[in-house]
Amino acid sequence: MACRSCGVYNRVDRVFCLACNKRLLPLRPNCIAPEDYTSPGDRSTLEALRATEPLPRVVSRFVAPDGKKLEAWLMRNGERVAPPSKLDTLIRLCAEILGLGALPRAYVAPFMQLNAFTTGADDSPILVICAPLLDRLNYVEMEALLSHELAHVRNRHVLYHSLAESLATGAQFVTSQYAGGLLAVPVRMLLLSWYRESEVSADRAAALIVGSSRPFESLMARLMEQDSRPPGGSVAELLQTHPNAENRVRKEREFCASSDFARTRARILSGGGVLATFCRFCGVAKPSTEVFCPNCGHSSG
Repeated sequence: MACRSCGVYNRVDRVFCLACNKRLLPLRPNCIAPEDYTSPGDRSTLEALRATEPLPRVVSRFVAPDGKKLEAWLMRNGERVAPPSKLDTLIRLCAEILGLGALPRAYVAPFMQLNAFTTGADDSPILVICAPLLDRLNYVEMEALLSHELAHVRNRHVLYHSLAESLATGAQFVTSQYAGGLLAVPVRMLLLSWYRESEVSADRAAALIVGSSRPFESLMARLMEQDSRPPGGSVAELLQTHPNAENRVRKEREFCASSDFARTRARILSGGGVLATFCRFCGVAKPSTEVFCPNCGHSSG
């Protein structure tokens, strides 16, 4: 089957083109849609931000080029994730269930943090996975992590995330290029508030794919191992991009106990995608090419 975007021929069971990463097959009814997991605060606040001048101009002028610089560095110092690696297969599996129109370009970076993030532009995203995660996370934890990051791509969070990260960390270009008052304090606070809500949305997407809050809780425990920051209250959280770990876990549990979660989870289990199937023992998404579940080890036969 020829890709309509680049013309390269792919096997008919390929969901994404191996050359340009664009989606080859139409969405299936059991794919997850953004409305299945997006929090109300995420949706309403992002709409307000996109209507706030001069924020769109700031994002397109100052933030987007930084993604290109980072990718140039990653091409020299990191490792591109490509088939037939297991990591590439897992990214494709999560992207199929989430209904992505194209895969982000993924790199394993030689950073020592236990972290992963998306950057670049919404139409040309980059997924960065720090190398230590490959040894520290088990299959289902990595699946939760990748689902979380790919949900940001699906919801077009990437550009505004980059700006919020810069504001939160006090990056030098924020004060110099933005001429101090270009982004008023209320807009900055609104941006950080949205970022925290967007994290809740992505956490929910991960729960829908892995099937419960337990893998997410385990993932959070591993990621917090290296976090030396003291626990902050609600006031401290106002200046952060991410909600406090305790709040994230609490909200994840509440979502997994809701009727919305049960209804959406039942829908995605009702029929496997071309690449994605679900283990009948543990319920975790797995590649259809795997005879044994990478998570629980049971045979799918």
